[in-house]
Amino acid sequence: MNTPSSAEPLSGIMKRALEYLAEGHGREATAWKLGVSRRTFYREADEACRQLGVRGLNFAALLNRAISKKLITVAPRDHVTLTKLQDEILHLIAAGYHTPEIAKLCGMSPSGAKYHVTRIARALKATNRLHAVALGWQCGILSRDVSDASQTNSRSTIDEPTQRARALRETA
Repeated sequence: MNTPSSAEPLSGIMKRALEYLAEGHGREATAWKLGVSRRTFYREADEACRQLGVRGLNFAALLNRAISKKLITVAPRDHVTLTKLQDEILHLIAAGYHTPEIAKLCGMSPSGAKYHVTRIARALKATNRLHAVALGWQCGILSRDVSDASQTNSRSTIDEPTQRARALRETA
């Protein structure tokens, strides 16, 4: 296993993996494209999460952190307009929250949260949640403030994206 050093927080495998994931490839396809086993792929991802301070094995938060720290680059593209709620949900996805948690934080049913996640993916023309995070960066929707929130995300503390989502639901 390529263990990242303190100077280079991502191994060569994980850097290429995150670039593939940012392009919209799934995790299994990414491991296959890299020619590594799923076990090696997940071991590398787990190590990258530890190196970058992402809690647990959370690919959306890992991709978000890698982009925000400029460890991988994504090409800019035209801005896409999302509703305020969709914008907040995209920030929560990038911070590492899963659909049931997003539903609870936004005061909606899990199916309502899933509906909004699907609409976000459709608006961004994303193939999955990870691709939506990468496209959010490319379109300028996500910025450094969400990476700071995902760094401290323990899912028991209230971070900035969560507070904004709650305030948005209260005013609606």
